[in-house]
Amino acid sequence: MSDLIDTVVQPRVVTSATAAASLEAEAISAWFADHKVLDRVSLTMPAREVTALIGPSGCGKSTFLRILNRMHELIDSASLAGRVLLDGDDIYDRGRRITRARREIGMVFQKPNPFPAMSLYDNVLAGLKLNGIKAARGGKDDLVEECLTKAGLWREVKDRLRQPGGALSGGQQQR
Repeated sequence: MSDLIDTVVQPRVVTSATAAASLEAEAISAWFADHKVLDRVSLTMPAREVTALIGPSGCGKSTFLRILNRMHELIDSASLAGRVLLDGDDIYDRGRRITRARREIGMVFQKPNPFPAMSLYDNVLAGLKLNGIKAARGGKDDLVEECLTKAGLWREVKDRLRQPGGALSGGQQQR
């Protein structure tokens, strides 16, 4: 499919209260209007293991990955059949919130997507804010520094934290 997404399916963040999760796709078929693009694809991705999808352009890799994160349903003409199970629970179950599935199954896009109107500082903290997690006032600064250090960006951007996230170079945005 398109090379717009370079996706890594990750287990849930492992904390003392959460164990890593396995992800399983069962007989996934997908359509765009009446055009079938996937036909009964099944794949098990064990916890704490890397799974790679390799294939030629247009074979359905990106569509399959979007299905794993419930992004396929955002396309008006898209439909699917089959099940996606995260530790045995169907992420498409009617009672399951879409935001919960997306929190538990991460995607990293090839094309970076910072929030353009937000500062670099606020972009780093956006995940906490969007999930209703409050950080201590002084702890935010430490967290931003820690995250940017882990991404190999701190030395490059520490004096530009209030600039828009979109002002970074493409490589910096990716990190």
